[in-house]
Amino acid sequence: MFLELLRKACVFELGCPVVGEAREGPEAKRVINQLQPELVLLDLHLPGCDGFEVAAYGRIHAPAARFLMISSHMDDYTLFRVERSGAHGFLDKNTQSLGALRRAVEALRRGERYFSPAFLEAQAARKEQSDHFSRLLSERECAVLALIGAALTDEEIAQRLGISHTTAQTHRSRIMRKLGISGSGKLARFALEHGFSRVVTQHNGKPVHS
Repeated sequence: MFLELLRKACVFELGCPVVGEAREGPEAKRVINQLQPELVLLDLHLPGCDGFEVAAYGRIHAPAARFLMISSHMDDYTLFRVERSGAHGFLDKNTQSLGALRRAVEALRRGERYFSPAFLEAQAARKEQSDHFSRLLSERECAVLALIGAALTDEEIAQRLGISHTTAQTHRSRIMRKLGISGSGKLARFALEHGFSRVVTQHNGKPVHS
């Protein structure tokens, strides 16, 4: 439904031809590679692989494309990853209007950038926090923390990242020390609260992490 609404807004309200669309991450990669679009409106939470992976692929295989990321999530880790991704813009689809979409699209087509007011406000607030995780943790430690939030053991983290079990343990210990957190349970809670991992529910009712 969101894809349909977005397509209609682009064509009928913004006057932008839609050359292709995708409903899954791998499909998005194929479309971007084949069609070489000028602008990609990219939901960050796609099946198959997320929007960050799609954007990284697009920067290599469609270097002229500009990426406007769209998400319903405004947690610390999502915004941190948007910044690190090199995205040209970001919209919060929970609160943004057609007018905001128009401003964002027009800005990107002019070669400028556009980030929603909520994104800029959160960015400014984070820069004032000397103890924010983005100042304390390395990118690898952030990746490990996301897996901790998904309730993976050190052995599972090691397998996922291609590192030794001892290295995974060391990462966990360093993360807890840097964040001033004692206990893996509290660390997992921190990961969930800051968006490193989320609990969603499948149709069978069993909780899984994403």
